[in-house]
Amino acid sequence: LDNIPSEAIAECLPTLDLVERSGHSFDLTVSYSGIEHDGLGRYGDPVNPNGDMSAMKEMWLLTRPNGILLVAVPCNAENHQPRSR
Repeated sequence: LDNIPSEAIAECLPTLDLVERSGHSFDLTVSYSGIEHDGLGRYGDPVNPNGDMSAMKEMWLLTRPNGILLVAVPCNAENHQPRSR
């Protein structure tokens, strides 16, 4: 995650602010078949070629140290749809 451009990190600042203000983070963070849609501009989000990585960084920031980050993505290349990465 260290090679994420600074503008993508800036997108995570609202998440950092949320965690800092609330004082809450999660023992378990789960993303099931969603991260591949981030940054594509299909759901009102801005187009961002690093949207998936930004989302991963946000989930990582929301997960407590020694917590679990569980990410599931589709892996069937024959059934790939242009609405996802």
